[in-house]
Amino acid sequence: MAGHKISAFDRARFIALHEEGLSRHQIADRLNLVRSIVSRIIQRYMDTGNVRSRPRLGRPRITTERQNRYLAQFARRNRIGLISDDYRQRVWREAGRQHRLNTALAVAPYQGGTEMFWGGIMYNRRTELIHIPEVMNAHLYVETVIRPIIYPLREEIGNNFILMDDNARPHRARIVQVALNEGK
Repeated sequence: MAGHKISAFDRARFIALHEEGLSRHQIADRLNLVRSIVSRIIQRYMDTGNVRSRPRLGRPRITTERQNRYLAQFARRNRIGLISDDYRQRVWREAGRQHRLNTALAVAPYQGGTEMFWGGIMYNRRTELIHIPEVMNAHLYVETVIRPIIYPLREEIGNNFILMDDNARPHRARIVQVALNEGK
């Protein structure tokens, strides 16, 4: 039940059943809920006198459950296959059995490799996506991202420029730090 919102009606039902004399465990078993949820709502009612949700930090979600399901389905459908079908196959069969092509199943191991893209997001705009053609290392990061993208942006934005990265090894390498400092 974690992450699911309990309706105000259900919360009021918990309290009504509790006031009728049912224990928290009996209420949870009767309504097929996790005991900690029922216990937490009843405790909140006893402490505050109401069953409303407490204010939460952060921005509220702006997509509905239906939109979330659609986005997840869209992401699953549109995966890019990076493996071609012209590779050698290993077919396992029992000893003494004849090899039949109609029973062989071609499987792409691990669904192939990945493609990497780099992009910068700012308050009022974003950079173009840059395709990283090979495995990212510090030299490639300096040559494809720092010099052509970061230097001009830093000059344009001025003293308010902040570069935030994800602390990956190529981003923390000494050559990257030197390149960032020399471009000032």
